[in-house]
Parts: sequence; C-alpha cells; structure tokens
Amino acid sequence: MKRTLCIVCLLGGVLAGGASFTSPAAEEVDDDEAVKAFMHAKLDAAQKVLEGLVTERFGVIRQGADRMLVMSRSAEWHVHKTPAYAQHSAEFQNAAERVKKAAREEELDAASLAYLQLTMSCINCHKYARSIKIAQNDRIDSRFDQIARAATLTGENR
Repeated sequence: MKRTLCIVCLLGGVLAGGASFTSPAAEEVDDDEAVKAFMHAKLDAAQKVLEGLVTERFGVIRQGADRMLVMSRSAEWHVHKTPAYAQHSAEFQNAAERVKKAAREEELDAASLAYLQLTMSCINCHKYARSIKIAQNDRIDSRFDQIARAATLTGENR
C-alpha cells in the first residue's frame, strides 16, 4: 500500500513537473510560428534589397532596408533577452542603416558591401539563436533525467 501511494505521488510529481514543460511548449509552438512568419517577412525585405542591388534601383534598396529597420525595432524581433542577442540586433541595424545610406547616396558598391555585412549579421544571429535553443533543450532533457533518476532512487529505496 505504501509503495503504491509512493508511486502515485511520484507519478503525480512527474506529471506536474511535466505539465510545466508542456504548457510553455504549447505556447512555444505558437510563438515559433509567429517568429517564423516574422523572419520570412524579413527575408522578403532582404530579397527586395538584393533585387534593388542587381537592378540598380536605389528606391527598392531603400524600401527593403527601411522595412528591415522597422521590423528590427518591433517587439516581435526581440525573441531573446540576452546581451549577445542585443549585440547581434545592433549589428543588423547598423548594417541596414549603411545599406539605406548608400542607397540614398546611390553608391552601389557601398550598398552591396553593407548588404553583405547585413547578411552575415543575420547568419551569425541565427547561429546564435540555434545554440540557445539547443541549450534550452539540453536543460529540459537534464530536468527530465533528474526526475527519472529521482524515480529510480525512490524505487531502489523500497
């Protein structure tokens, strides 16, 4: 009887602990979809800049850079609250400003270089964001491992 009660309590604890992981996960799926849609819009704006660069249409370059700047200042942009993410965002914004300035001055080479820097800032930031996601998943896996070990230890003590 005591053992059954202990198992029920442990199972309840595991389910309660699991619930704290599943609720945010459900929210995370919605958040992930919103972030994915937002990043696709950013990609569309970046492709507009590229289109302007290859066709030497400086207005198109400015429009794409403006759109990316506005997006980078919105709440949806700030998916991580870390100093490193803030640095990546600042680098992106600086590069987008340089693209916009070069387009205003109709300097194709300067706009092209700034666009390459902007693209590299995107790649570096996404690499960083993936590393955060991996670390978060490792922490969740670690928490489940701790729960499983606790369950095993409780079973061994019987």
